[in-house]
Amino acid sequence: MPIVQNLKRAFSFSVPSFFWHKNVDSFPNELPIFPHLYFTILLFSMLWLIYKILSSSPLLTHLQSKVFHSKFELSSNYNLCLKEHFILFHIIIYILFYSLSFFNHISPRYLLPIQPFAIIIISIVVVDLYRDKSFLFRFISIFIIVMSFLVSAIANYQVFKDKKVSHGLYEEDGEVVYEIIKFLKKEKIRCVRTDYFLQWRIIFESKEEVIAGYHGFGNSIIRYPDYEIAVKKCKKFAYILNRKVLYYEWLKRTLNIKKLKYKENFIRNMSVLRVEIPEYNYFL
Repeated sequence: MPIVQNLKRAFSFSVPSFFWHKNVDSFPNELPIFPHLYFTILLFSMLWLIYKILSSSPLLTHLQSKVFHSKFELSSNYNLCLKEHFILFHIIIYILFYSLSFFNHISPRYLLPIQPFAIIIISIVVVDLYRDKSFLFRFISIFIIVMSFLVSAIANYQVFKDKKVSHGLYEEDGEVVYEIIKFLKKEKIRCVRTDYFLQWRIIFESKEEVIAGYHGFGNSIIRYPDYEIAVKKCKKFAYILNRKVLYYEWLKRTLNIKKLKYKENFIRNMSVLRVEIPEYNYFL
């Protein structure tokens, strides 16, 4: 059944992928154990809170005392506040909707809204377990803390070690963005057209001293129209593309067909094409 298959994919691959640094825009070919471990901690925390909610039922409290003979009996005056109910409900519903939607096959980044709530849920459970007098529960709480820090440390180490920045269709050394911005400022070019992913990095890293648009390069959805309007009005602009992508050859071919003059500079694998006729700024 499609529903069962989607849920299986989500819980075994898609959702754990969210906790791994390389998977901002696309799924990896394979996952190490660390994101699975973090996702297991989150699932345990959610199940623990569900158990605590259900244990407030008189029937379950009675069964618990019969089964465990009060050995692992939890505090009977424990009550979850409405905020904690909401957080738990939000995570469960969001993961289920994600699992059954087409986003389950596109990117794990659409799980971002659950991240702060996941941290809160795990923190609540860690504190609750440590407050219990049982050695086992305290050991589990310390284990969760250690594993969470370990997974985060390894993921962050991989980020700094890799130094690669994903731009959707390719990976590029992160320093190339600063080199591009430096070149643009030197040439007094304030507006550029580039691919969707590089657009936001150029705008952010330059602190909006360079405005970028991506109209015509892949993503047809205009996320922030003001940037596109600003680029359209610029009298001096440039196209910035990675030479490995198909858009690069298509752009040069289009410029040659229209007999437009342009100057091209290379910054590592990136090409900066400055069109000499401003009227064709928005020809794409």
